[in-house]
Amino acid sequence: MLVMFEVSQRSWHMVTEVLSHKGRLSLHGWFHHTACNVSDKVK
Repeated sequence: MLVMFEVSQRSWHMVTEVLSHKGRLSLHGWFHHTACNVSDKVK
């Protein structure tokens, strides 16, 4: 699963600890783009 969201004065998110014996990969950072197409499913 990959989740991306816009950070703004009105955005919020909550994180929780994930415990697993399986290997995991993490991708994190700030991604910048001049325009963003937002799906109606996430509006």
